[in-house]
This record gives sequence, structure tokens and C-alpha cells, in this order.
Amino acid sequence: MTPIPSSTTRKPTQTPSLMLSRTTTSTPVLTATISTEYPVVPAEILILTPGSGSKLVSPVELSARFNFVVKGHIRVELYGANNQLLYRSVQKVPAETSVPMELSDWIEFEIANETETGRLVISGMDEMGRAQAVNSVDLLLRSEGTSEVLPPGTLLQPIVIQSPKDGAVQKGGNVIVSGLAIPEVDRPLRIELIAEDGRVVGQRLAGVGEPSEGEYGIFTIEVPYRISDSIPVRLIVYRDGAPFSPYAQLASINLILDP
Repeated sequence: MTPIPSSTTRKPTQTPSLMLSRTTTSTPVLTATISTEYPVVPAEILILTPGSGSKLVSPVELSARFNFVVKGHIRVELYGANNQLLYRSVQKVPAETSVPMELSDWIEFEIANETETGRLVISGMDEMGRAQAVNSVDLLLRSEGTSEVLPPGTLLQPIVIQSPKDGAVQKGGNVIVSGLAIPEVDRPLRIELIAEDGRVVGQRLAGVGEPSEGEYGIFTIEVPYRISDSIPVRLIVYRDGAPFSPYAQLASINLILDP
């Protein structure tokens, strides 16, 4: 698709802007070209701009939409070469937040080289500081020149947890986790059960099958856990974001674990 030129002379706003909104005439129309007989799951965090592969100079205009209720705060991070954090903003989300919710911001950065690969990561965090959902795009950062901003790629949620259901009670020391994911070569899924105090009480790796239709492949894995008392946990399924960030994409649900 033809890159959209972006001026480098506009000044960024002082703080990111969070806005609750319903679809309006100015909201982009979202479509996905996949079979209507296959699940169509909109991205929980949809990064509208910049799209993956964009070539950017500072400042960068950010536009994103949240299709789930963020319980704690929103975190925006830009990483450069050698895992260097170039930008971070954290914004608490009001308790009365509903969906959809839109985020707009201008991101300023400086790099030591003429060009660097980078990654923009947007996270929705719960009240305990655990990730609820994460999405990211890989970028090419430039120290000078003109930005070439590409449109968003897939509009689908990259990881979908189908079982167990949010809020389910699990017993017997094992949780069978299954769902859908957009496959990536050499990047398996990681599954963790995280207690409210941050302890990881269970974890496994899972491969993703080849898609038989649409863009999704299937994953299923049994995750063992060991606890002495009933506890609430957050089940997260994610792709490692190395070498840039802890997470590249992440989905999660809440569970109650019984011994």
C-alpha cells in the first residue's frame, strides 16, 4: 500500500489523550478479509497508526483503539536498538471507562544512528500491574528525513483464548488452555499463571498449528500448577518480545485456582 507522507514539523501534544467514543464519521472503517465461516476477533488493542514497517522520524503520531475495559493503566513504550527505551508514557484509566476507547499521542525520540529498528508496544494493565493485553508493531526509526507511515496490517486479535472462560474455577493442579493464534515461525506461545502478588504458579510453552482456514492456527496445552490454597490468578498467553520488549502480543483472562 502507498505510504502516507507525514510532516515532521508538527509539535506533539504535551500529554496523551484518552477518549471514550462510539463510531463516528471520523472513525476509520475496520474490515478484515477472511472467510465469514471462520472466527473474526477484532484486536483488543488496535494500533491504527503507525502501521508495522513504517519508517519514522521524530515526532511520531500515535493512534490506537482499545476494544476491552482496561482495569488499571495504559502504557506506551518505544524501544530502539540494543533494547534501549526511547519513550514511555503511563496513564491511569478512569474507573468508569467503557469501550471502545481511543488513544492519541505524539511520541518524541532521539537515536544515535542514522537508522535503527524499533518496536512500539502498547499495554493495558490491570489493578495489580499485570498485563491484560499487549500489542506491538515493528518500525524503522530515522534520525532525519521524512516519515513514511504505513496503514495498519491485520485487524485481528493475534491471540485468542477460547478455553477456559474468564472467571472459571480450575481444580486438580492442571489447566487445559486452548485457543487461536496467528502463527509465527520460531515464536511459540508462552503461557503463565500469575498470582496477585506477581508469583508465577504455572507456565508452559505451546506451539501453534498451521491455519486450515483464515489466518488462525489452533493451540492446546495443559499447564500444571502447584498451590496450597485457593487463589485468584491471571492466565496470560503471549509471544516473547525479545530483543526489544518483554511481550510482543498478549491476551489474558482471570481464573480461580483450587488445589
